[in-house]
Amino acid sequence: PFPKSIYLSGKITGLSLIEASQKFSEAERILVDVAKVINPYEIGLPDEHRWEGVSEKERWERHMDRDLDLLRNCDCIYMLDNWKESTGAIIEIKEAISHNIQVVGHVTNDDIAEIQKIMLFEALHR
Repeated sequence: PFPKSIYLSGKITGLSLIEASQKFSEAERILVDVAKVINPYEIGLPDEHRWEGVSEKERWERHMDRDLDLLRNCDCIYMLDNWKESTGAIIEIKEAISHNIQVVGHVTNDDIAEIQKIMLFEALHR
């Protein structure tokens, strides 16, 4: 069955605003006829304009918290072709796997198996 909602996951940090926007918009255009697309790049935080003095690390963490909430409300995650270069996207695919959210896009069964091994290792060494 087709998913009802698809969360887009890929590298944002380190890309220009134009490049990140293009990557996410391209994937959204491809998937929009299949399901509701959740594009975290396009969704800002309501109080973001008041973040003066907030460190880059804190900004990133706030975005990740919001993004993981968005992801948990989807039934599918689409991995962009640059996801392996992104700490945030790796966190998102782990979250998707742990919540039994379907993983599609530029990801192989071997990629998923490797992430599952890493998750097991992390769980055993907490």
